Amino acid sequence: MEKVIEQDIIQNIGIGALALHKYVQSYYSAKQKLRGTNLNIVMPVLPIVFHQKTLDSIYKRGFDGGMYNALSQFRDLPAGLQERMQNMSKQTFESLNLGFASRLITYDKCLNEILPLVDKVKIEHYNSDIKNIIKAADRLGYWFASMSFEQICIMLKINF
Repeated sequence: MEKVIEQDIIQNIGIGALALHKYVQSYYSAKQKLRGTNLNIVMPVLPIVFHQKTLDSIYKRGFDGGMYNALSQFRDLPAGLQERMQNMSKQTFESLNLGFASRLITYDKCLNEILPLVDKVKIEHYNSDIKNIIKAADRLGYWFASMSFEQICIMLKINF
């Protein structure tokens, strides 16, 4: 398995909550603030942004067409993602829980959508590793909003 960002970062649900907030906020904005993301499509976010090789291939990509470019230049991107997603489900749920508790995001159970409550969170005081994680989450939100659930699952070779 490829190197995963240091254990203290992976176990840090605070960084996970920030990354998930940025993902949710970016997804919501890309959908013209009409639709939020669902839980299924949140599950691969932390396993992607906490994986160093994958992170390096996406955080500086452009928004338009970035997912396709990342996959064409880094064909290994989906490799091991299904297993990482399953192994990191606890961290994802704990990060979501912290995001809900700190009122960064909310869950609309009628629509089955996760929505942002805060537009921006200051990240200037974080180090470059954490900023890159948040940048990658921002791009994933934008990219995922432009694709169907089925397309995302096919491109990333994941299933639920």
